[in-house]
Amino acid sequence: MAEVILSDVTIMRDGYCVIALEQTAPNAFRSVRPMPLWGFAWRPPFPHRRGDHVECDLRPRSDALPPHIEDLQPGDLKPTGRKTSEMDLIRCMRQAEFAENLHDLFGADLHTSGGGNAWVMAPEAGRSICACRYRSIWFQLFPGAAGLRLRAKLGLYSGETLRSLPVVDMEWQRLIEAAFPRGIRAGEVQVVTKEFNRAVYPSLRNAMRSYARIGLAREDAGGKCWLMLDSLFPQPQKDWLDRILRLTGSRQRQPAAEEAPDEAVVDDAL
Repeated sequence: MAEVILSDVTIMRDGYCVIALEQTAPNAFRSVRPMPLWGFAWRPPFPHRRGDHVECDLRPRSDALPPHIEDLQPGDLKPTGRKTSEMDLIRCMRQAEFAENLHDLFGADLHTSGGGNAWVMAPEAGRSICACRYRSIWFQLFPGAAGLRLRAKLGLYSGETLRSLPVVDMEWQRLIEAAFPRGIRAGEVQVVTKEFNRAVYPSLRNAMRSYARIGLAREDAGGKCWLMLDSLFPQPQKDWLDRILRLTGSRQRQPAAEEAPDEAVVDDAL
């Protein structure tokens, strides 16, 4: 067993996917993916958060295939009680896998169709997770059968752009669920999306920690691994929720005062 830092907790269809950072030298880390005893996703309730220190078995998974070379043997996560701050976590990520341009994210060419999300061919990619800095960001809200979801357009300092990235970061999804508990009315998606961007953009524009971790989904039937936005920094803050509600008018779509969720529940959601 070894101590690692949870760097990414993402919401997947069946539960949560987790990536951690293992320190390999005084100023060097590598990403590893602790696996649950069954399947690829940790089932809810999942008690850990990004930055938590846990102990896990670091033996690589014998059947791991590119690009998911970070997969570990199935096991448990044992909390140590230690936690790394957001600023220190970003420093650790910069000392792990880091790219300045799109090709270096996974060591492979990215492919797109119709200006949407990008993918890589599974055998061509050398890894499935990498951090980068972003210069600009724009969000789009999408209603669906599983609830409201968020996608992002990310502009890198290289001048390149990633479009329509699904935001699977657990903390950002919790923000969406707290801000839009009843979803969005039909016909309001574009207006609410614009107001949502107005609400969060000042915090992202002025941040000194504009970093993202881009991950690859599991290979589909066509051999494609689609890009996802696994972690987005800065992480959502509690005061963002009031700003979003004020600008989007979502307060009028929430339950009546006597049915409103307890303040502690809202705080916990962030």
